[in-house]
Amino acid sequence: MSETSPVADTTCPLGFQDPATALDPYPMYARLRDAEPVYWDEAVQAWFITRYADVHELLVDRRLGARATGGSVASLPPRARARAEAVERFLGKWMVFSDAPYQARVREVIAPAFGPAAVAGLDRPLRERALAAAGRFPDGGDLIADLSKPYALAVIGDVLGATSTELGDLDVQARAVMDYLSSRADAAVAERAAAAVDALVRYVADTVLPRAEGPVGGRLAGAVRRRAMTVEEAAATFTQLLTGGVEPVSVAIAVCVLTLHAEPRTLSLVRSGEIPWAAVVEEALRYDSPFHFAPRRVLEGFTFRGRPLRHGQRVALVLASANRDERRFAAPQTFDPVRGAGGHLAFGRGGHYCAGAALARAEIRTLLQCLHERLPRLRPAAPAVRAPAFGATVLRSAPAFI
Repeated sequence: MSETSPVADTTCPLGFQDPATALDPYPMYARLRDAEPVYWDEAVQAWFITRYADVHELLVDRRLGARATGGSVASLPPRARARAEAVERFLGKWMVFSDAPYQARVREVIAPAFGPAAVAGLDRPLRERALAAAGRFPDGGDLIADLSKPYALAVIGDVLGATSTELGDLDVQARAVMDYLSSRADAAVAERAAAAVDALVRYVADTVLPRAEGPVGGRLAGAVRRRAMTVEEAAATFTQLLTGGVEPVSVAIAVCVLTLHAEPRTLSLVRSGEIPWAAVVEEALRYDSPFHFAPRRVLEGFTFRGRPLRHGQRVALVLASANRDERRFAAPQTFDPVRGAGGHLAFGRGGHYCAGAALARAEIRTLLQCLHERLPRLRPAAPAVRAPAFGATVLRSAPAFI
């Protein structure tokens, strides 16, 4: 057992970077849960924790800190490495990738915008956005490109204080950052992400903060004015909320629609009101979690389930695997809103629990209800097209017809 190879990589030799795994990692997660639930991947240089009980425990273990620098950055050529390091510094200011006291300070700034009262106050605007999205959906359109993504982008734009004319550029920039996070960095990926970060910092500094509109935009502007945040911290927070509010919500909506239509009996129970839409949303989040990993780093070395987690090593708490663990959920490979998916870990747990979870639930549920009302004949026309992604569910298209 070497210092860089904490456990021999022979019991379960699996490739996290394999294209087939990136398209559908669930079979690999199942094998890991059974064969090696605390697994060291030599190629990725990280531990992967896959069982529900272990992930649930480690999400609140203070011996683990937030995400470390991406492991592939050091292998890049000098210019690309410098650009990637700039992206990493920016990501380090995201709440999800930082620890207290910084993380708690930023969360305090934006939390009121996502509290129960604030989200309840969005009921009418969400319904208006959802009805508009359903009304614009064309015959033979795409669930992602023509429905769920424009809707999610419009909703998060309202919350962040962005105008409709700005959303196109913001979407491109958010996608560049997400591509960096969900792939092994190469020079082109790093350059696109760095350019996107530069543009986002300028946009927040020159537009969002002076305008001070929207529940979050106004709070960020106030925090910068009273010097509770720097401009770059405000831009990083804005970007985390943007990326977390578009692709994951869009994917969750599509997963709900596609999976329900693959289960006609369940769909009929939902339409009759016997199964509430809220239960559908929770089960979809459990069944195919938008974000698969909660990245961590070891702050204080310790032994876990007989494995030595050493200081500085990277750890991936695999939320998507935990949510399919047979030890926690009966028949977890089955989409079953009746099960009661309470306790799923799609939004994490503890201090890094997703700040926008209540909003995400509300906007997914609202669009599903409006689709049921306005487009009852909506049907998938072909299987969804998944994109290979490391640590996320990414759907590129989902053809549908009315």
